[in-house]
Amino acid sequence: MNIAPVLPLYVQSLAPDLVYIASTCGAIIAVSGLTSALASAGMGQLSKHFSHRRILLAGAACTAVFFAAQAAATSVLVLGILRGMSGFFLGAMLPTINAVIFLLIPAEKRGVAYGVTTGAMQMGNVLGPLTGGTIALYFGIPAVFWVTAGLFAAVGVWVLLYVRNPESRPQLS
Repeated sequence: MNIAPVLPLYVQSLAPDLVYIASTCGAIIAVSGLTSALASAGMGQLSKHFSHRRILLAGAACTAVFFAAQAAATSVLVLGILRGMSGFFLGAMLPTINAVIFLLIPAEKRGVAYGVTTGAMQMGNVLGPLTGGTIALYFGIPAVFWVTAGLFAAVGVWVLLYVRNPESRPQLS
């Protein structure tokens, strides 16, 4: 969410003569949302062939790469494509995170675990735009993309070091 407050300014810097900046930003956000939804829908099939840990690692790494590339976008079209790709890999991560929680957390604690993760996501919705705006103010708009890329890279390292691969589904009662 830290990209949200700077996206219109970034689009304007890439295409200063663009008349429909708000509509263009809306289209870019929509592409990212669409690719995220498509990836989320396909994760059930993909998780039959790849471990959840591997999906999380690949998702975090690819999201980091595509956010870093957005910092160097040369046109609105390139930015839109890169946002779509980062949305795709982020969309792959979200249902996988829920699956890992389901597989690793005991049944009696899952409600708390899902509550904590939902609360963390909502805090991201609150703190992300504030953080993104502050980073852009002090370090420039491209820095927002670099910081976001760094955060996803850190998530990838965390998954690599601390997330174990659930082997089998627990028995449902």
